[in-house]
Amino acid sequence: MAAKWQALGEAGNAADVRGCFVPPERAERRCLIALVVGLDRRMAYEPPPDLLKLKTDFLTNEAELPTLAGEKWQTAFARSQKLALEIHRHAWWSEVDNRHSAWMALLQAAKEQQARR
Repeated sequence: MAAKWQALGEAGNAADVRGCFVPPERAERRCLIALVVGLDRRMAYEPPPDLLKLKTDFLTNEAELPTLAGEKWQTAFARSQKLALEIHRHAWWSEVDNRHSAWMALLQAAKEQQARR
């Protein structure tokens, strides 16, 4: 399949932008649109401190689960569920315009904070 795309691109009949065939006269415009849309995905989000603490606590708790058994595991699992609900119900999610990017920023910040401990 890749050879087919490459052959079509080299022939100059179409431009490959995000897996779409675009006529040569529109390829430049389409590339610009893809670039602008890509910039939107890289928008920086800074999660609030209370949400960051919840996510860090959740990650710490989840890391401990495989080492626990019995009643201790059940207690830790219930705590993970409670933390997950608090994270998802946080008011910050209604303020962000790209929830996926915001989620990834929260995860990255929580992992960095967890590594510093």
